[in-house]
Formats: sequence, structure tokens, C-alpha cells
Amino acid sequence: MRCFKGFKAGAALLLVLPWSGCNPKTESRVERPIIATDSAMFNKPPSSFQDTLVLSSESAVFFNSDSIQLKKFKDANSEMIFKSTTHDCIYQQKNARKVLHEYWIKIVVRDATNYRYLMFVRKNRNPVVVDLNPLDLCGLFLFEPGKEPVQADMMNIETALGNYFKSN
Repeated sequence: MRCFKGFKAGAALLLVLPWSGCNPKTESRVERPIIATDSAMFNKPPSSFQDTLVLSSESAVFFNSDSIQLKKFKDANSEMIFKSTTHDCIYQQKNARKVLHEYWIKIVVRDATNYRYLMFVRKNRNPVVVDLNPLDLCGLFLFEPGKEPVQADMMNIETALGNYFKSN
């Protein structure tokens, strides 16, 4: 036996039996139940609007799905997924608005619910257009005319605001 050089084969066999082999297992497999998923799960339906919100000043822009998108999303997903997703949107946006109101009062807060596109006009007059269709049901963009707009992480809103608006 290769693992136990110097031992007699019989002695090595007795030593090996309690451990099912010389090579340690590199991976343990745990069987997990397979959950059937709907192919439409988590896909946001396209917007029923084609309007564009134009922004040219320092802003925090909250975007949300319109009522038709929400209904289609609800129809395509389970009740649990719909409630969880919408609850997360409400909570995260409420928290982000609170932080903006308390600590970043100079930032203009805008809402983009019935818009498909956001057009950010930079200082050099070159616009940046964002299509909201491929994004989540809700979110937040930060914009300063001298910079590129960024989609903020609402779970870490304090850090996102500090990093974006304080850095030059």
C-alpha cells in the first residue's frame, strides 16, 4: 500500500480499515432538495411608460416600478416573492430617504415611478441615459453633474452617499 511505506501489508490494512482510504475527501456532498423555479421568477416586466426624467443638478433619484409592472411581476411570481421584494423596496427606500433628510439636506430627492429612462446631463452637456427596464423593481441613483451617475447600494446608504458626494 502506497500510504504506509515501511509497514507490512497486513498491518497497513488494519490501520486503513477505520478510515475508508488514504486520500482525504476533498468535498462532502449534502443532498439539497431541488426547488422548482418559474423561468419568469425575479424578472421585471418592461415598463408601460416610455418617458424620460431629465436631471441636471445634484440629486438622489429613487426609481420604482409602475403599477402595471408590479401587477405583472406579482402574476409571474409567488405571493411570498412578491411580498418580500416589495417589502425590501419600501424599507430600503424609507431608510435611504431618512438618511438623506437628516444628513444630506442639500441633495435634491427626486422620484421616478412612471419613467422608463433617466437622463443625467453632466457639466460638459454630454448626457448619460439609463434604461430602468433591466434594473431591479426599485433602486436609487446618485448624481452630481461633474461625475458619472451611480446606482447606490441602499443597504449601505451612508457609505454610498459619503463615497459619491464627498469624493472629487
